[in-house]
Amino acid sequence: MSCRKVKKSLARYVDGDLGGKRGDEVREHLDGCPECRALAEKLEVSSAALSSLRPVELSDAASRRILDAVQAAGAPRKTLLPGWLRSPTALAVAGAGAALILACVVVVGVFVAGPGPGTETTAPLVTEEKASDSGATDLFDAEPEGIDVQRMKTAEFHGPPPTPVVKATSTNYTEQSLREMFENLEVKKTFGQRYTMGNAISLAPSFIDNVTTQYEDLGQDPAMLESMISFITTGEPALLACYVEKALFRGLDVTIIGLCAPPRSGSTTRLTRAEAWVMDPVRFEADPNTSIVHFLEMK
Repeated sequence: MSCRKVKKSLARYVDGDLGGKRGDEVREHLDGCPECRALAEKLEVSSAALSSLRPVELSDAASRRILDAVQAAGAPRKTLLPGWLRSPTALAVAGAGAALILACVVVVGVFVAGPGPGTETTAPLVTEEKASDSGATDLFDAEPEGIDVQRMKTAEFHGPPPTPVVKATSTNYTEQSLREMFENLEVKKTFGQRYTMGNAISLAPSFIDNVTTQYEDLGQDPAMLESMISFITTGEPALLACYVEKALFRGLDVTIIGLCAPPRSGSTTRLTRAEAWVMDPVRFEADPNTSIVHFLEMK
């Protein structure tokens, strides 16, 4: 197992959420890799310190105000960054820098404040909030794994939460066949029923990690996929990746990226709007602005 794959799974391994074959592979790798073992030890210290923090709960109104403020202050998402900064290399460097800063802050906080009481690591709680006087509920801060299903009080929330679908096929789509596929895509429907804008903002990083890991397992380039998703979602934080397919579009090798989002207008914050981006990885490497082969939006 490579160091790259191990590092992607370390957070779940340290939290005790990674079992089965993958957990055994990570454990075996740590036994023989001092670098990854040292990183795992640092994560254990950070996890112990963070476990004492209480989750922040956002109301629908607060989530809408945050999103409105972000959209009002920013330019269209594809033009927020200079072209050179949107390249895969620059995005990777920026992501690494942000991760390093966050790691330093957490580690410094550990040594200054020390671990808080009750350091047992648990999955974040699923919180519920009244959406209207009718008694409907919205879920916030729901992790894709480890959810206490008994806390989901309405019938539509029974069962495990939906997670992104990632696959590689030889399907050669046209505009019409892509629309038909996406209209009937089950994961898109379940995301719209299950998740809200608050979920999209809080779950986006873990879902990106989910799809890039699956993409790498298919023998594809995870860094390229992460760069493309970052390019698409810049300026719109309430987009949640639900579907990735390596396929063809009118004979061209492409990556199809499906995302769910709240409607652009209306009272609901559920992710009932969906977007499908058909991206050309070769063009993206040269200039992300020229890499959009086709765009599809469904309200």
